Order: sequence, then structure tokens, then C-alpha cells
Amino acid sequence: MKPHKVDQGKTEDGYVSFDSDSDEENGNRRSERKLKGKGEGKARDEGHSWYHYRRWRFCKVLLMDRCFDWKIVKIGNLEFLQVRNLHNQVTFTPSNFGSALDWAGAVNAAQLTNEAMDYTVSNDHGSFAPMRTDSQILVGIDGAAYMAAVADAMEAARYEILIADWFLSPEIYLKRPYINDYWRLDKLLKRKAVIRHPSHFRDRTFNWSHHEKLVVVDQSVVFMGGIDLCFGRWDRPDHP
Repeated sequence: MKPHKVDQGKTEDGYVSFDSDSDEENGNRRSERKLKGKGEGKARDEGHSWYHYRRWRFCKVLLMDRCFDWKIVKIGNLEFLQVRNLHNQVTFTPSNFGSALDWAGAVNAAQLTNEAMDYTVSNDHGSFAPMRTDSQILVGIDGAAYMAAVADAMEAARYEILIADWFLSPEIYLKRPYINDYWRLDKLLKRKAVIRHPSHFRDRTFNWSHHEKLVVVDQSVVFMGGIDLCFGRWDRPDHP
């Protein structure tokens, strides 16, 4: 499936791409040619929906929420699959024009699973997710222990790291005392992949603030609360 041209720019057969700068797209295609044939078995084992000759770059995620819905729309003599949620609406062009109904059936089947219905039905207190039980929770108070735990989790990340802060200082040392730059935040992230949102120059977004403090590693370890990864937040119980 490919997003229809009313929603996005150029795409290649067989893989989904959304609005992005042409230079970035060209760079991705060059990277894909270099990586072609590498990691085929790994991609198969990971169970994702990308082709095993491609190194996938997530461009846009359309989550199933309480307003998630889909329908078949007809433009001229062609049929397209239109999917929407609370935040977005995307019209997909099937690579095989006769397969729109097949894709609609697959989306409908996914929507009816227990995992999806946790988010597509109304939950208590207007929450986007149901109440969970038996969660493993550790309460952190001081920035020193918090940042050290974040550093260890980031270092162990295998797939993805999500950081949302009100104020982030790339030069901060997450572990102290330090003898080199190994545990400096920007050096740690350089060992991983970084996508910044918003892209201030591309999106022309200059007045931007995100109050929530959040770090999610591999969608399994979450740090949340009131501590930014920035100067002035690292502290110990003895407050040196």
C-alpha cells in the first residue's frame, strides 16, 4: 500500500512513505541501495511489516484510538482505502488496485483484536488506555539515580528511544563523576539514531514547548515524571 498523492509525495512500490523533504528522501534511497541484501534474516525475525531488503525508516505512525475508522473511497474509476484517527487522515493507494478490499479486511481484522480494542473503545475517566494491573514500578526522587538509570536503559536499547522534555541539555553528563564523554547525553545518543521533532528549520516551528518529561526505551521501559535531562536537575540525596 502507498499513500495516495493527495496525502503525500513520491513513493516506491511496496513501501509506505509520507511527506518529507526531497533531499531526505534521496538520502534514504541511497542508504537503501547500500544496505540492500544486508540483514535479511534479522528483518524477517523482527516481525515487522517492512520488506526484508529494506532498512525501514518510520515516517508517520497512525495509532488506533477511539476515533479510528476506515472506509473505501472511489476517485474516478479507482478505489482507495481511507484511514483516520483523532489526529490524522490518510488515503492509501494499493500497489494492486484490486486489493483495496483485501487491505480493508486486514485493517478491520486488526481493529477487532483484543490489543486494538484496548484503545478503540471508551475507557474509564476518558483515558486513551485501560487500567493495568501487576505493573513493575520503581519510584525515583533524585536526579542522580534517575539519570544513571536512564543512561543504562538507553545504552541497552536495541530498537528505539523516545525522549520528550521541556528542556533538554545535550551536553549533560548522565553519570558522575566522569573521566570522559562516554556518558554525556549527546555522545550516548550519537551511538543510537536521532530524529528531532519538530525540525525547526524544515517546519519553520520556532515557538515550541513540550511540558511532559518522558523517556521510553524499546516500548518496554518507561521513565516519566518531573525530571528533565538538562542542567540543574542532577542531584543526590545529600544535595552536595
